[in-house]
Amino acid sequence: MTKANWIKIDRGIRYKEHPTRKHGVKPDRYFVLRHSSEGKMHQEALGWASEGVTLEKARIRLAELKEAKRTGKGATTLASQCSGTGSLDTSLDYAA
Repeated sequence: MTKANWIKIDRGIRYKEHPTRKHGVKPDRYFVLRHSSEGKMHQEALGWASEGVTLEKARIRLAELKEAKRTGKGATTLASQCSGTGSLDTSLDYAA
């Protein structure tokens, strides 16, 4: 088993590159958020660059989670944003 080489690109945001899969010319990137909530460190997956996840969208999602933690309103983890069907709401469409 090989160890994943995580690359930190911003505070609380990191990615790893897929060894063979490409997104255009670059290797496909898998984005993950790291943050604390409820006294625990959480590492939660956002998804692949080829599926539309970008650094800017990751920053927005992390800011939403931090705001929810600070104000006490809303979901403080991606897992707690799951709908009643048990699937994670991965819509990352934000108006520019």
